[in-house]
Amino acid sequence: MFMHRVLLSTLALTLLLVGSALALDCTGSVCGIPWGTQPTELKGFTRIATTPLLEFHKAPLNLELVQGVRASEAVFGFSEKGLYAVFFHPETTEGYNTAMDQIMANYGNPVIKLEGDNKVYLWIDGNIKIKIKRNTTSGERKLGFYNTAMVPEARRQYFEELADTRSGFFPAAKSGRPEKSTILKF
Repeated sequence: MFMHRVLLSTLALTLLLVGSALALDCTGSVCGIPWGTQPTELKGFTRIATTPLLEFHKAPLNLELVQGVRASEAVFGFSEKGLYAVFFHPETTEGYNTAMDQIMANYGNPVIKLEGDNKVYLWIDGNIKIKIKRNTTSGERKLGFYNTAMVPEARRQYFEELADTRSGFFPAAKSGRPEKSTILKF
């Protein structure tokens, strides 16, 4: 009987450690690239757009968000302070589900709101903002990671407004229709 308890305790601890190791943590980096990295420090990235304050570079296709979740497309946003945003499109729906599960394992349940035809899932943890937009009509999804400490002042107000929406009740948009949602997940 004692051996069974020891075995079960060991198994539970192992599962806990493995589960937390798989959780997606964007505090110091995303896709293995530290926040604040300059685009000149990265190999295989191609500049695709520039503005007076920002540069956007397309990442190589072999990039992984987390183990087993590869990008069909990934775009990195840079400010004068370095890497501040990553827009990631996993190759498969399973990739999105894996990414969302790992984000939830690390950051908890998201704030969910409707913006027109989009259902937006938002996690905020200090300077880290994670946003998944899912178009309810087409099913298209967008996954974005932001470090607001690296955002230029001109864009900072937008992120401060996002932070203000973190708490409180969000009524359904007037143009939106109520959706069924799972209250409990087993």
